[in-house]
Amino acid sequence: MSSDKSPTSASPAALDIEVVRTLGKLASHGDAWNQLAARCPAQLPMVSYAWTSTYLEKAMPAGTDWACFFAYRGADLVAVLPVIAQRASRFGLRGQVVKTPRDDHTGIGDLLFCSLADVDGAARILSAVSREFPLAGYVEITRFPANSLLLEALRGSLLNFRHTCREERPGAYLPVPVDFAKFRNGLSRNFRNNLNKAGNKISELPDVAFRFTDGQIAAEEIFAEFLKVEASGWKGEEGSAIGKSGQWIEFYRTLVQRLREAGWLEWQLLVGDGNTLAANLAIRMPGAVIIWKLGYNEEYSRCSPGSILLEELVRREATTLASTEINLTTSQPWYDNWGMRYRNYYTARFYYGWRGWLLWYLPDKAKDLLRRMPLVMRIKGWLRD
Repeated sequence: MSSDKSPTSASPAALDIEVVRTLGKLASHGDAWNQLAARCPAQLPMVSYAWTSTYLEKAMPAGTDWACFFAYRGADLVAVLPVIAQRASRFGLRGQVVKTPRDDHTGIGDLLFCSLADVDGAARILSAVSREFPLAGYVEITRFPANSLLLEALRGSLLNFRHTCREERPGAYLPVPVDFAKFRNGLSRNFRNNLNKAGNKISELPDVAFRFTDGQIAAEEIFAEFLKVEASGWKGEEGSAIGKSGQWIEFYRTLVQRLREAGWLEWQLLVGDGNTLAANLAIRMPGAVIIWKLGYNEEYSRCSPGSILLEELVRREATTLASTEINLTTSQPWYDNWGMRYRNYYTARFYYGWRGWLLWYLPDKAKDLLRRMPLVMRIKGWLRD
């Protein structure tokens, strides 16, 4: 672990920047990191210690270089950024870039800080990245949400670094309604009728019940049942279900354990007829419920058990008002049935040195300018077709 201890005169207390490169030392920051993620407006567990440490341990390709940067103001953790290094080339010149973790199971990154008063910590981290990876042309913060303070800092020109920022695909979320009956009546008539028919079919099954657990009860048993349900439909047929890969089984087994330790894990189950009909792997943050993985038993598809489980979740949240939103983070056509809203996501690059300026920043800016020209985009589409 290396350390940058120089204070900033503008901050009310000196900032310490710590750089960690081993999982053992990373764990010593785990509680403070999880607490920081829980306080931030975006309310996303993917940028917490629980999730990032699992990615670094179970999902990252062997031999990949990584580092995690922490900004402390006294004893308080104020900013965090994990990055992995990748080889890259442009115009025949080889180099290096660093990015926040991303794959099919870790789809969101961020430069985590919870107050614009701590933007100096974010700036110091960005500078530290360039020193730790002197050959890197840029650091990329991949797919952070519109309610991240990083976007506000960029729009307010509070980070004095050469950068670009582009929109990514949006993600759906449902604001928790204060009146469930009014919310349900506001859904389309056709969809309400389908929910009613599905509810009637579910009610004909014996021993139907909803089970919402905090992860403390029979965790391994529920995990195994969830894997079975998720693989029973099209995910199992095409091979994308978690249970089809030993690596991803271990990733999620470790992840749910760390989410449980953080107090965030929630299993949402609909059971009946001696079976699990639908199941959600959810994460309950202080202000949001994130549905990360969901599945339903294909044998009961006529009952639309996944929709019935989601309806019960919305009903419960509207009753307790324990959270402000149900966040699915992705975009699927069926989300529109529920009147979900969409939040933009962004990817930002911060460029370093002459390599970053010449090989990456100038071409990236040129691409950005071309995207803003409708005629050019029409020609590009015509050529592609």
